[in-house]
Amino acid sequence: MQVTSKLTQQEKGALTVFGVGLFAGLLIALAGWFFVHRFDPPREKDLVARTEILRAALQSKSRSLVEADQQSAVDRVVQLGDQLVVIGDGFATAAIIANLPDDKKVRVFGKPSFWQDLHGVPAVWQTKGALGLYFDVAGLRKPEDVDSTAQHSERLLWYALEFIRLGQLTKTNVELILSGCGVELDAKDGSPRWRVKDRCSGLLYVIAPDQLVVVATGVNEQNKLDVKPGQQIAMAQLLQNGEVVYADVYLSDPLARVDNVGKPAPPPDKDKTVAVAGGGGAGLDVAYHSLVNGQAQKVAIWEPYSGVDVPLVESPAYKQLRSTHGGKICRVDSRFDIADVLNNSGRLAPSAKKCCDIADDGVDSPNGHETYRAGKTCAALSSLDKVVVAIGRNEVEPPAPLRSISLASGLPSVNVLKSSDASLFALKVNYPADIMNTSRPPLYLVGAAAAWLPKNWLINSTLDNDFKNARDSLLRAVNLQGDEGNPPVGFAATVRMGAKFAVECLKTASSC
Repeated sequence: MQVTSKLTQQEKGALTVFGVGLFAGLLIALAGWFFVHRFDPPREKDLVARTEILRAALQSKSRSLVEADQQSAVDRVVQLGDQLVVIGDGFATAAIIANLPDDKKVRVFGKPSFWQDLHGVPAVWQTKGALGLYFDVAGLRKPEDVDSTAQHSERLLWYALEFIRLGQLTKTNVELILSGCGVELDAKDGSPRWRVKDRCSGLLYVIAPDQLVVVATGVNEQNKLDVKPGQQIAMAQLLQNGEVVYADVYLSDPLARVDNVGKPAPPPDKDKTVAVAGGGGAGLDVAYHSLVNGQAQKVAIWEPYSGVDVPLVESPAYKQLRSTHGGKICRVDSRFDIADVLNNSGRLAPSAKKCCDIADDGVDSPNGHETYRAGKTCAALSSLDKVVVAIGRNEVEPPAPLRSISLASGLPSVNVLKSSDASLFALKVNYPADIMNTSRPPLYLVGAAAAWLPKNWLINSTLDNDFKNARDSLLRAVNLQGDEGNPPVGFAATVRMGAKFAVECLKTASSC
């Protein structure tokens, strides 16, 4: 018996509606998938590729000083028109550019940054919570918008920040002139014009007196270890052998090695004990690089407990380091002294000082570092194979571009420029008239270049207090989201200073 089933008109209509709805749903889902993946922040490899494309574009539009100078004459007046002159191509400069109209020409003098070679620093210490708001307010893209790893990692990829910086330098109103050795400022006696001099070629740009000159370079070179006369020969030998290394050099080494037939070889620090002189951000970068890429067995950080950077050790990135590698990192409660780790033959030897594992601190209160003194798991080091020096930056001298300016007529005076909330955004530097009684325009230090008052300048207690109060206000302003560990020369402070300078000094010149 054959059974047939006929659909009613109503049932056919219902099936038709269901089919159309299913098809429409699939289309919406497909469109949604395309939208999300088309506009989703690039993954790490894609981010690296996009950043390198930007870098190549910048290289193609930039010129060297030799290429830019079409004449061989030493003094060539460059007609800058309405251009702003900025020495330094970092994040302060990027923030300045972001806050200027597109028709404002900016001539930037830059040099290859050591940051570009820091293979051991794939990520910065700050998180998206520490930087996102301040980049946004400064007119820059937020790092988490270009770094999808920020959604599940405590540290932002360095390439995310580099992508943002390059995005500003590749704007059409920006001319970048690169110098392999960097540039310096000076002036001829009797001339009201500042000159920008290439350290490599000696070529000069002469700046018109009515042009604003901004120095927005980064931090100074690293401090050197104090070495007593009797230790100089031993220290020279340790440096030559690579047993003592400075952090900038160490972090520039990927620590990847190959053998004589091109096969991967063990990293140079594998199963070794590495001492780090200094426990700031650079010191912790060294610790991470040594353990992860160098495969060191132990890292010992020399830093007095009284000098521990509390915002840094309270940051999410530090806590992540502690939870992941804390059992292999310990702290010594003293400043590093090379004499403590030298034997009678001038070679490295284990120190008798106790080193306490950072995995034991586990305290989140602001004064938690005080508990390190109790030392839950402490022991003397049984071996020591390498010392990496990360003991801060030179704050005695001014930024490198200013060191060639003659001081024959006296030291410069400094004005601290502050925004409405009393926070630092720039230093205005006035040099006295030269021996021919010729004055020149002031110079403006912005970003990391304004993070310290050079000790060999004319600094009195009133100026020193004014500066410190303004810098403290800046630090409070960029740590409003919590104790995220933004340092005085960190990215949040730098982009805030650059943006404030552009708004308050370039759009309203009378305020500066």
